[in-house]
Amino acid sequence: LNLRHSIGTLTIKDTTNDLASVESVSPLGYKWIRKHFADYELLELKPKYDHGTFTFNSSPFTTIKLNAAPTWDIRLDVSATPAELDFSKFKVEQLHLDAGASSIDLRLGNLADKLDVFIDAAAATIDIELPKDVGCEIYYDNRLGKAHFDGFVKKGNALRTDNFDTASKKIYINLDSGVSSIDVRRY
Repeated sequence: LNLRHSIGTLTIKDTTNDLASVESVSPLGYKWIRKHFADYELLELKPKYDHGTFTFNSSPFTTIKLNAAPTWDIRLDVSATPAELDFSKFKVEQLHLDAGASSIDLRLGNLADKLDVFIDAAAATIDIELPKDVGCEIYYDNRLGKAHFDGFVKKGNALRTDNFDTASKKIYINLDSGVSSIDVRRY
């Protein structure tokens, strides 16, 4: 799934029987582009640019539902918007998140054996929740921001949960942020 979002609130958390569905109240609207390849499908959600005038009287939002059966590789570019991203119901193996001046609540799950997360944040506030039964290792560069990692210990150049070596499922997070506020906790 490839998605660029910059207008109004973004929510991804519920499931659907379709591959994916979107509900959007936005002056731009969105369109799905679905490409089939031999061993995977690519879903892109792109704005429908309306070059005319429009009246917009309600708060813009986009809610995306995903099918829980596939293994997901998700690439999100979220800027100047709040986002609630709950991937705990989905088997996600890769997540790339580019966050501008955003406020993001990110919840990761334990359905994949290995999840690689890459976060590039400029001036964002990001709250990350991780399941307690998954081992997690974090590499981070938070130049001017603040960060809090609940339940992690320093191990070389990384931070690790105490169960990292024994957990059968693992999450690897690479955080690169400028003046962002990062809070990581376990549930």
